[in-house]
Amino acid sequence: MTANHTTGPDGSVVTWVLQDDGVPRVWMIRFANDDTPAYVYPSTPIPAGTPGTVTFRDHKPSLVRCRVWFPEHEKLWDAVEDEHSRGVRDRLLNQNRTSCADARAFTPAEHDAWLRTL
Repeated sequence: MTANHTTGPDGSVVTWVLQDDGVPRVWMIRFANDDTPAYVYPSTPIPAGTPGTVTFRDHKPSLVRCRVWFPEHEKLWDAVEDEHSRGVRDRLLNQNRTSCADARAFTPAEHDAWLRTL
């Protein structure tokens, strides 16, 4: 499982992973320009943590849950959602390009020629 990092328009950063269910799950948030002491959600202090940091233990929340818990950061959640959507689209495009039997991508001309045979 690879961690993704999304930076929002205000410089805040979300570290998230894509779970087997296809849902992005948030590991950690670093809110820019936030002096709130670091904590493990919902309220366990992290004494040596960087201010503005929120982490999660066992349960990694979805973007929907983060939108509910941190509604003032809507643009940050939109940025994560956009990055996730681009990743899904890129994976689907790559699957389609390598779908021929010899695992070679069709050129656009080959694809058009194949469509004409149907």
